[in-house]
Amino acid sequence: MTEYISKIDIDNLVLKDTPPNDALDTLKKQKKKFDDSRSRMELLNSYQDTLAQNQTVAKEIEIFDKKRNNRNRLWENVNSFRADHAHWMGSNFKESVDAADVEKKVKAYLTSCNDIKMNFPKNFKDEVLDMLSV
Repeated sequence: MTEYISKIDIDNLVLKDTPPNDALDTLKKQKKKFDDSRSRMELLNSYQDTLAQNQTVAKEIEIFDKKRNNRNRLWENVNSFRADHAHWMGSNFKESVDAADVEKKVKAYLTSCNDIKMNFPKNFKDEVLDMLSV
């Protein structure tokens, strides 16, 4: 399980030049592989329960979920922001872009990034997070 946790911070997931769809696909594949391990752990715990043994606690599951969810939220924000930005800059701004809606979305991105930033160690540098944060 530790192997999967270490792969959350691999190059293509922490570099701002990575296409968001590639990063999200990588995260989806990692989650699927980890979910297979999680299922095996649940099966083991079921057997242990049947045999009246203490269940195995895998704190790695919680660590993986937290790290993966943070990274996934970051990339979802990047993907959404890029799509919104393309719409805002590619449209007739005066006719098809609502300034209040733009402000609301940008505030939501910043709030989400600040929430994610709270889960990283103090003074942690991350290109993807920095790309979306102020």
